[in-house]
Formats: sequence, C-alpha cells, structure tokens
Amino acid sequence: ATLAAWEHAGFDVLFCDIDDETFTLASDALSRLLADHDDIAAVMAVTAYGVPPDLESLSRLLAPRGIPLLLDDSHGFGSSCEGLRSSPHVLAATYSLHATKVLPAVEGGLVWTRDAQLQREIVRLRGHGLTTPRQGSTAGFNARLDELRATIALAQLDRFPLVNARRQASAQRLRAVAQRYPAFFQVQRVPERVSSNFQNLAVRCFPGAGSSLDRVIEEFAQQGVEARRYFAPPLHHLAKYPSPHALPNTDAVYDSLLCLPIHDEMSEAALRQLEQAMQAVAAAHAS
Repeated sequence: ATLAAWEHAGFDVLFCDIDDETFTLASDALSRLLADHDDIAAVMAVTAYGVPPDLESLSRLLAPRGIPLLLDDSHGFGSSCEGLRSSPHVLAATYSLHATKVLPAVEGGLVWTRDAQLQREIVRLRGHGLTTPRQGSTAGFNARLDELRATIALAQLDRFPLVNARRQASAQRLRAVAQRYPAFFQVQRVPERVSSNFQNLAVRCFPGAGSSLDRVIEEFAQQGVEARRYFAPPLHHLAKYPSPHALPNTDAVYDSLLCLPIHDEMSEAALRQLEQAMQAVAAAHAS
C-alpha cells in the first residue's frame, strides 16, 4: 500500500535500507541516499510491527533540504514516542483501520496532520474533489469512511486503552521467552523512549546450517502454532521494482524474520502453548 500510493501519485520510488534491530528506516542509509540523489521530493518512513522509526533523526536530515517527511503509521495506532502519539517531525501520518489492526473498523483508515491547509485539501479530495462553490472542484476520490465503519471504530476507541495494555503485556511476556534463547531468537528492538502497541510479534530466527526458516515454520506448526513470514517478498524483490542499490539489512531481516501469534484477548492457555512452542523450537536448534 505504501508503494502504491506513491506510484498512483506519479512518483518514481527509491527504496532505503532499514536498521537491522528496529526494522525501521535507517537514518545512515537515508543520509547516503540524499548524498547520491538531489531529486528526492519526499520521504515516507514506515512504522514496523508497532515500532516507529527515529523520526527526529530523519527530520534532521530532511528539514535543511526542505524535503517533507511522511509516516506510514498503519502499524502504529496506540504506539508512542516520549509519551506522544503523534510526531511534530512529520507533515502527515496515515493509520489503517483494517480488521487485522489494533483499532479495527473492518476497513478504512485515517490521516493525521498539523497542517491546516493540507487537512482541508485531504477532506476535499476524499469527497470527490468537490468544493463550494462547485466551480473550484477537481478530480478526487470517494474515500470517505462510511458511517458503519466509523461507528465501529468509535466503539473500539472506548475499550482501546484496556485492549492495548493487554496486548502489550502478552507481547512482553512472549518476548521475554525469546530473549532466553539469544542464539536462536532476536526480538525487535524497541527504543527506550518508545512504547510499542505490538501490532505484530516480530522475531528474527537463526536456525543455523542445515536448516531454514521454512523448517522453523514447520516446527512451530507441529506445536500447533502458526508462524508466518511478513512482507513477503520484499518490494525490491518484485520484478517491476528492482533497487539500483543494495539493501543488505532489509534482505538479512527478511531472510530471518517470522511473526508469531499475538492478539488482544490471548488466554492463559494460548500464551502457555506459545511459550512452550518457542522453547521447544529453540531447544531443537541448540544442539
């Protein structure tokens, strides 16, 4: 979806490498791209599995050049940095209300911005591009959130603090299990000033020679647990979007990353089953 938005808007897309611990846009990689390209119109960073990128560092690189920073925060509703749910460093952020997200409204999304003019333009474009009077209208979209889905989202908001806290507690419990096996699991690093909603429970797995990530998926399945690859394949592996430069961290993370089950209402039995599965799979690769 991130790529599609830019392509539909008529831009050529240039991919930037990620940090191999947070799995988010790396400021050092962006710095190298800026040095090599003088025609970058905007940068969109992405919140990964609930962990936002270092927007302050990215902004320090972009602001002197007048390049706007946008945030695909589809994974980020309920996450925060230094207690703030929205960042002063971005021009706009987008959130997803898809059924798989932490604030589900079946489908849809929202855009956040501090820019009043941009906000008015977004409202206009989502309503077919219509203006009052109509003589100023342009082509737009039928992109309004309908009343039914808006009602569902509002109802979810009432219980969101409790739901988010429960999900975070489950994720921290499972991450603690993974951290007992550092030779096999590497959990996503959550920076100290960040509170993640743990949209997904992402871990890197290192099965070693003679095994593979697909084999690890099979081993979890034998324990009754569905582990799955995410963002597969990476966009720069698609035939239409080859990257002109290497993305070593992105490739390394993709080759080793799995998402384990996490949701808002995990029972004690489900948590124990997953804990035992993680222990069994890691132990099988210890010898």
